[in-house]
This record gives sequence, C-alpha cells and structure tokens, in this order.
Amino acid sequence: MPLVDRREILEALIPDGGQIQFSQEALPGGAKAIFHLVEKAGLEGMVSERTDSIYRRGPSTN
Repeated sequence: MPLVDRREILEALIPDGGQIQFSQEALPGGAKAIFHLVEKAGLEGMVSERTDSIYRRGPSTN
C-alpha cells in the first residue's frame, strides 16, 4: 500500500489537536534537515518515511 494511502488512513484514525500531528505536506531535504526543523519547532520527535516507500512488515531503512 503506497504511503499516500497509509497516511490517509492514519489521519482518519488520529483526532486533530492531539499530541500526534501530521505535516501538511512532505518536508524538503534529508533526515538531518528535517530533524533540525523538528528540533527548532520544539517538537518531541518525528516519524518519517520516503514518499516512494512501499509498506513492508518489520523494521526498514525507509
């Protein structure tokens, strides 16, 4: 299942205004640049995937 479809499902399950927030669009740059933005915004952490990733069960580098 493509990331776009997985994201739509998650957004429907997680209520707005909670502790989990979705970015409105894909963030530019690599992981270090994105982590810098997250840290600068004072957020606790992030979960990210490549936009072209395909779901696979278990740990992945995507």
